[in-house]
Amino acid sequence: MNNFIIPLQQAEGLVENFQVNIPKEDPVVQFGGIIDVESLPYIKNPPLIYKGFMAWFGLNQRDELVLFFEDDVYYDPNNLPTKPSKSSLLESDRIINKGYLGTSPNRRIQDLSVPSMVLGRKDKFTPNSQVISAINRFKNLFPLDSNRKPFNNYPFGFFENNTIVDFSIFLNQPNLKHIAYFFGYNDLNPEYIATNRIRIVLAGLSDKGVLLPSYNEANMEDRVLLQYSWPPPPNS
Repeated sequence: MNNFIIPLQQAEGLVENFQVNIPKEDPVVQFGGIIDVESLPYIKNPPLIYKGFMAWFGLNQRDELVLFFEDDVYYDPNNLPTKPSKSSLLESDRIINKGYLGTSPNRRIQDLSVPSMVLGRKDKFTPNSQVISAINRFKNLFPLDSNRKPFNNYPFGFFENNTIVDFSIFLNQPNLKHIAYFFGYNDLNPEYIATNRIRIVLAGLSDKGVLLPSYNEANMEDRVLLQYSWPPPPNS
């Protein structure tokens, strides 16, 4: 695997699989959330050498599955991190629920429409100690699979932008104002089974809160959506 971009249809399948396969117990399972591009300075003004973008899984105080973000961090597959390195991490209160994903029985990413009052909320930075508590809640309280095993062996996903240009392509989309993250699920890839079955899908949104249009009007699959975060190991 040498890139992060996936077709829209594949992203839709991952999100649908998450809703089907994750037990509907407390904690409450959400579709994802939204952050602002401008909330992360290295994303707003990426340096020439960009190490990467780390997303940590956690449960907030409402027992919602959320991500906490830190940018400009380094990922060493031989020395994986056990906790965030930044003093504070980006957290969003803008949770994506099924009401934002259209009215079809299978809620779809391409139907995402976020109310303006929700888009108007500001991101916040959460102290490292509180993020660690949320990560531990995810590890200890998130539902297990039918074999009583965790869905993720690692509480994070990392999108590298040092040697792989896909994240730069994603960030340079015209009219990109927000980043939506969705939770996906894949139990077919052996390396995901050994590492993280819950996958992170990133999609770019306009200032109106809708999915950015395809860069190829003849093929809607050419939207820029990202998925192949680590773990598993790089290039796998």
